[in-house]
Amino acid sequence: MSMSLRFVVYPLFALFCLVLFSFFLFPFESLKGRIEGEIEKGMGGRFSVSVEKLSPALFTGVTLKGVAIKRRGEEKGATLDRARIKVSLLPLLWGTRRFKVGLRSGRGRVNGTLAFSSESTEMDLEIEEMDLSLGALFLPKTLPFSGAIDGSMDLLLYPQDPFRSAGKVLLDIRGLKLDEGASAAGFPIPAVTLAEKGARPGGASPVSDSRLEIDVNRGNWEVRSFRLVGGDLVLEANGKIFAQRQAKNYRLSLKGSFEVPPGHEEKLPFLSLIESQKEQGKYPFAITGRLTKPSIRIGTFKVPI
Repeated sequence: MSMSLRFVVYPLFALFCLVLFSFFLFPFESLKGRIEGEIEKGMGGRFSVSVEKLSPALFTGVTLKGVAIKRRGEEKGATLDRARIKVSLLPLLWGTRRFKVGLRSGRGRVNGTLAFSSESTEMDLEIEEMDLSLGALFLPKTLPFSGAIDGSMDLLLYPQDPFRSAGKVLLDIRGLKLDEGASAAGFPIPAVTLAEKGARPGGASPVSDSRLEIDVNRGNWEVRSFRLVGGDLVLEANGKIFAQRQAKNYRLSLKGSFEVPPGHEEKLPFLSLIESQKEQGKYPFAITGRLTKPSIRIGTFKVPI
């Protein structure tokens, strides 16, 4: 073998051996525990996270299978069948952690990128038929929602300087239900279907028209459209959520109306309390106040929360 050929073959062989032995000898079990701990820490310590299996994905990524997330002390939670995460190396040079992510839960998919720096959090995600069970973990147990969504999220958030935040959220709601066990202000709320997959008033189209559209500009979240159809009520709303330095002080200014299709009144017995607030067959409402202490009025009736 010529000298020049050796300079090419030997380094390649050494690199191959390094990759091969790294694969077999890398402590993936220890890494799995570290990842579980970091996810729990990032979620404020209120949830327990377990990963059934971890395996490498190419050179800078990992694949997690059977990721279970539960509130601490509870049996039920949400499960991701698979989560694939790949680290981008170049952004690390200027202190940004950028990840390419792919999540799968049942028929649901989330694909895109997440980036974290000392100042900002960036997300660019495409969502397809994703189960809402994971998001429901972050809601009060008195609001047991279930359903699925499609759509996209393109956000650049500055937690320390929220007035710089910008982006757009567009979600098609394929189904949304408030399940048994819901309550508000100590009063039970019956199970209600809020949106049904593939439903429009009158059945004009097989495509769902239940949708949430939000524009974020200078930290203010403008709800351009929030619409629920096909269930036990038809709801439309819009308005703004005005940014403040602290998220708990964000100010709400939302308004809209809802109506109950014929034959669904018996599923909403609380309507008898607000029947006098109906205007042209619809119930107008407004949501104001702080994010952590909202004030909800249906007509002139203030909802006790």
